[in-house]
Formats: sequence, structure tokens, C-alpha cells
Amino acid sequence: LVMNVYVVLRLESLHLELLLNDVATSCLLGFALAGVMNRALTLTDRAVVLTGSIVVVDSLIRALVFVSFASSSDRLEDFAESSYAQAMHVTTALIGVLYVLSIVAALGHRAIGTLKDAAERDPLTGLLNRRGFDMRLERIEKESALRGSVVIGDIDHFKQVNDRFGHEAGDRVIQVFGDTLRQSLPADAICSRFGGEEFVIFLPGKGLAEAGVLAQALRGRFSGHDWRHVGVEQQITASFGVAAIAEGEYSAKAATGRADRALYDAKAAGRNKVVWDGGNYEPGGAVVDIQRSLKDEARRSADGA
Repeated sequence: LVMNVYVVLRLESLHLELLLNDVATSCLLGFALAGVMNRALTLTDRAVVLTGSIVVVDSLIRALVFVSFASSSDRLEDFAESSYAQAMHVTTALIGVLYVLSIVAALGHRAIGTLKDAAERDPLTGLLNRRGFDMRLERIEKESALRGSVVIGDIDHFKQVNDRFGHEAGDRVIQVFGDTLRQSLPADAICSRFGGEEFVIFLPGKGLAEAGVLAQALRGRFSGHDWRHVGVEQQITASFGVAAIAEGEYSAKAATGRADRALYDAKAAGRNKVVWDGGNYEPGGAVVDIQRSLKDEARRSADGA
């Protein structure tokens, strides 16, 4: 500020004043942008940072070009008619338009992303819906061969819960089931609510035995939930069907069909059970058998290596 006053009042040099103002503006704005650049995570934030960076570059280039190379009057009263002033008006207008367009584009992109996410998610649980689940698997299929297991879970006697305790209690049961999936499954698990009380899960890279252990953990955790805080004075359970994607299958469609049939068998066997493709998975002791099979598989792999 002191230097600027000295240049204006003492030296009366238009060139030096323009150079000083532009450099100072560029430094102040540049330091501010450098401080927030790493925190610009959204497209809107990046658009603001980009536009601010253009202002910094424009100010420096304009100052250097017109002060160092352009021949114009050095008198303050001639500023309005100078080529510098005309260039400043043009670039300021262009940058202003660019700024508005970039913000509009960024906000539009955000709105589209929000609508797309809403279209692919179940509003009650926050999990993917059927459309979102299918699209997520399609993206994986395009990148690499699909390997893993499908688990289908269905809340037992859910209609009776709705009829006896009301839809609000039923909604809470659905939400707790969704929370149980998020808390119990690996981070890469793709969880979805297909509709009603049916949930479909894809476990990337998990074999049938591993998926069976995870499904059993889900079954036990959900069946042990205390519902009295929502006015439900009874145990609520869920049944599960498990199937793995077989060699030569390039989508989860066939495995989903087998898991659905296994779920039907779990319901027919008395509910609150986990049944996998090709065999019954009994609660309790069968977990030990499956875990033993996992150890045997790991041992065989180690021996083969």
C-alpha cells in the first residue's frame, strides 16, 4: 500500500502503478488459491479455482506485455484511453463469462450426479436399488472377469410384522437390516435392496464357503437384535441363499438364480437358516465345518505353491 501511494503521488508513473497493482493482485489471489487448491474436491470448487487461476495469469501477462513492451502514455489521466484499459475490459468480460459458464456447468453436473445417485439408491436404507446393483455389476464386468458369490437375504414373516406392529415398525426393521449389511460385510461388498424385504449382495472374490460364513454372521446378528425400542415384542429373523459364480459364467445372473432357489429352500426348511447352492448350511456347528474347509483350501494352496 505504501509503495502504491508513493508510485501514484510521487513518481506519477502509470506503467509502474499498473505493474505494481497487477503483481500484488496476482500474488494475493495466487496465495489464496494455493491454500485451497487441495481442498477443491467438487467440480464446482475446481471451476472456481480454475477461473481464479486464469485471473492470476491474465493479470501477470497483461502487466508484463503492456508495461514492458507496449508503447503508451505514462500519464495517469490517459489511463481510460490506453490500450491497457481496453485489453483489461475485454479480458475481464471474457473471464466473467467463462466463470459463469463454468459454475453453471459444474452445478449442472452436480445436479445430474445427484439425480443419478438417487435413481440408483433405495431411499429407505441408502443401499443400492435393483437398477443400481445391476449397473454396478455391469461396470465391474466391463473391467474384468466377474468372480465372487451372490447372497440373497429375505426377512422372515415380514408381512406379519407390518400387519401387527405397523408400517413404521416395518420400515425400521428394513433399515436395521440394511445397517446390519453395511456393518457386517467387507467394504467392497455390493449391497442392494431389490424391493420389499428382499436384499441381494455381491461379494467380489469370495468363494462359496467364505460367503456362507458371512451370511451366517448376518443371520446371527440380525436375529439377535432387540426390537422393543420400536414396539416389537418378538424375535425377527431372516433367511439367506448363497451361490458362487461358476467357471465359465461371465455375469451374476445364473448365480443369482441359484441363490434365489437356495433362499426358497431356506424358507421351506423352517426359515432363519442359511442355505447354499448344492447343500444345506445349518446354523451353529456348520460354521466350524466351513471354516475348516477354508483352512483346508488355504493349506492346499500353500502346499501347491
